Amino acid sequence: MKTQRRSFSSLLVGIAAAITLTGMVQANPTSQTYPFHGAETQRTAVARAEAPAPAPRATPAPAARPAPAPATTAAPVAQAAQRADSEAVVYDGPLFRVIKEVISTGQVGSDFTYRIRVEAKENLANIRVHEELPDNVRFTRSSPSPNEEDGQNLLWAYDRQSAGSSRTFDVTVVPTSEGRFEPCTIVTADPIICLPMYAGSAQLAINKTGPSNAEVGETITFDVTVTNTGTAPARNVRIEDELPRGLSARGAVTDSVRSLDPGESHTFPVQARPDETGEFLNRASAVADGIDRVSDDHLVRVVQPGIEIDKTGPEREFVFSPARYDITVRNTGDIALEDVVVTDTLPEGAELVDAGGADHRGRTLTWRIGSLGAGAERSYGIAYTSNAPATLTNRVAVETARGLSDSASATTRFVAAPGVKSVMYDDNDPIRIGDTVTYIVEITNQGQFESVSVEGYLTLSGELEYIDASGPSRITFEDGQIRFAEVDIRPRRTIRIEVRARAVNAGVGRATLNYMPAYLSEHIMEQESTFIY
Repeated sequence: MKTQRRSFSSLLVGIAAAITLTGMVQANPTSQTYPFHGAETQRTAVARAEAPAPAPRATPAPAARPAPAPATTAAPVAQAAQRADSEAVVYDGPLFRVIKEVISTGQVGSDFTYRIRVEAKENLANIRVHEELPDNVRFTRSSPSPNEEDGQNLLWAYDRQSAGSSRTFDVTVVPTSEGRFEPCTIVTADPIICLPMYAGSAQLAINKTGPSNAEVGETITFDVTVTNTGTAPARNVRIEDELPRGLSARGAVTDSVRSLDPGESHTFPVQARPDETGEFLNRASAVADGIDRVSDDHLVRVVQPGIEIDKTGPEREFVFSPARYDITVRNTGDIALEDVVVTDTLPEGAELVDAGGADHRGRTLTWRIGSLGAGAERSYGIAYTSNAPATLTNRVAVETARGLSDSASATTRFVAAPGVKSVMYDDNDPIRIGDTVTYIVEITNQGQFESVSVEGYLTLSGELEYIDASGPSRITFEDGQIRFAEVDIRPRRTIRIEVRARAVNAGVGRATLNYMPAYLSEHIMEQESTFIY
């Protein structure tokens, strides 16, 4: 065994140091098709084996310095393989890199596995990896399997390999006699040469802008902007504005542009005069050679002077809690309004919390706005509360120097804040089987202004058997539930429900209460347990 290890160590060094790789450049005729994928230049890597004499420890031979390459790319080029480490050789060419390394070893008659890795530096086509095995080894398997196998020759072939990617081939052979053996690799590939080209197309986009409001008789301007959003020039661009009835043209309504480059815009102003009040949809369109027509609309409202006021607030609020209201005054006309005054009158029973910056005298709040421009608006906020349940309506009005006026109101119902509490207990605990127990439920309305409606049911666990029940409303027993009908509980009052049951099984008997006040959206649960023996 000692002699075999020394012999194999020499063998490994021989593989790593003695394998040479040769590169060759061969010119091919260029293709006339586009994009060009022809094999203009072919690179060939050859891994050859040499057999130096056995030695206890081999020293890697220095790589031969390649001769200077001729100026033409069609001339052959030779490059020596370089050692990557003690068990690998590397061919590093302009198109690809080939690394060959030992994976596992054995002895005569056992598996030796080595790896071939092809790393693409460029996009490659028609890749061929040809492995020549010496006569003193026998091929057993590889991953992947070769496309062709002919005696001691293996071939892996594939069509494409992208730059930066790698392909790995693990080969397993069995030496048939003692001594060195050197499998050689020949790699060929064609470079892929592509010529990037681009075909663009023109595309139009149109945007029409203008005033939202206008006054009868004034001159207004619409801007029609056409943009080439495509990637090629737009030729013979034609723009047209289709003024609707109610708007009269005050100038040209068509325009043309010989050419618009990609990203370039052209703006065409269109002037018009409103002849009557109303809403008018004004459409403009654009078209160019070979491009479909595009269009855009703009809505303009023609009005006379006007004003409006809005007031919003909560429909429901609790007593003692502030209810907040928003007041908005808006000039709906096309001219400024002067001496605008807003007046809010608090209803009886309301307690002011926040005057919102108004001049406050008694129950009247006043805001003197002065001038309010066309389309402008002002907003104010106030808050008040009530000390008792009540429905209060708050009114606000606006008036101008020209006699324009408007009013609004908001109604809020102030209700008492509800609140209930419940307790459940048994009158006898513990009890024996056959004894009876009464479960008492007490539900109290803790509020001070309004009644609270409640309804619900009780259930008994398997240790208990229902006997009867009593309470302020009708009680039924069905499907294991002891239901009590809806009952109103007056402020500060308590209702009492009693349920009698008999102990039928030992353990812990439980009575569970589920009830829901009208002001809640989910049940409240109580539970009482009784020990039974």
